[in-house]
Amino acid sequence: MTEASKSDLLRPAVPSPEDNAPVNVDAILLSILGRGGGRFGMVAGVLRGERIVAQGAAGVRKRGTGERITFDNQFHLGSCTKAMTATLVAMLVEEGKLDWTTTLGELLADTVKPCTWRGRK
Repeated sequence: MTEASKSDLLRPAVPSPEDNAPVNVDAILLSILGRGGGRFGMVAGVLRGERIVAQGAAGVRKRGTGERITFDNQFHLGSCTKAMTATLVAMLVEEGKLDWTTTLGELLADTVKPCTWRGRK
């Protein structure tokens, strides 16, 4: 695959304003998986506000089965909570609702009893 065709593959078609269907990014996900598409699977979604503007699924649901992954499959998120929390906090900082120096104590002051942990600053 040439560099030009790779860059075209990674640039999904832009839907017209009257087209509310999400852009299908299956091909982009397949290109990310590469040869691993027979052993792994992934789904992705892109949101703009509350609207899904792009989505895709690629690869297999279970290694060795050939069963394609779908949006209906359930995923174990495991240790993703730190990254997800950091992303949500960054979004709130960007919106001006939080500051990077905001503490949990400040954030939850009206809803949680004061902390009595001795190591608290």
